[in-house]
Amino acid sequence: MAFSPVLPVGGVVDEVKRIGHIDGITFPENAFPTLFGKYMKGLRMELPAAIAPFSVEYQLPVEMEFAEMSFAATGYSDGDYWEMFIGLPPGPTPPGGTQPPDRVFELIYETIYTKELPQSIVAGNGIGNITKLPAGTIIRMVFHNESAASKTVYYDLKFFK
Repeated sequence: MAFSPVLPVGGVVDEVKRIGHIDGITFPENAFPTLFGKYMKGLRMELPAAIAPFSVEYQLPVEMEFAEMSFAATGYSDGDYWEMFIGLPPGPTPPGGTQPPDRVFELIYETIYTKELPQSIVAGNGIGNITKLPAGTIIRMVFHNESAASKTVYYDLKFFK
């Protein structure tokens, strides 16, 4: 018995990410990454046995495109949840205008309850998209320890750069 695989090489299939369209179909700007280097940043927090929100931040050193994040913890308790905020760098002061606020944080993921297993959220699928972020952007992860149990939480942020 023999078989021969078909392997398309070149042509429109390879061009999709670069040209953004196929046969007149235009894809939204944020449907595909425009940067192709992969980068992952891990964040870790050790939480005491206290009911309180705890946060950790990461500032992007260069322009990147946010693609995915994952969350894990050493213990999972019903009622605990996490949130993610993105703080863009302050913009320039318009001529004759007032200085804009130092940084405005936008809530991206709200009240994501912990599950019994680690969780991954892909930004570049049907419910999300690739988000281009300028250098200096701060990503703030907030964990709400409603169970008051001590634990360590882990966030992995995945980007294109």
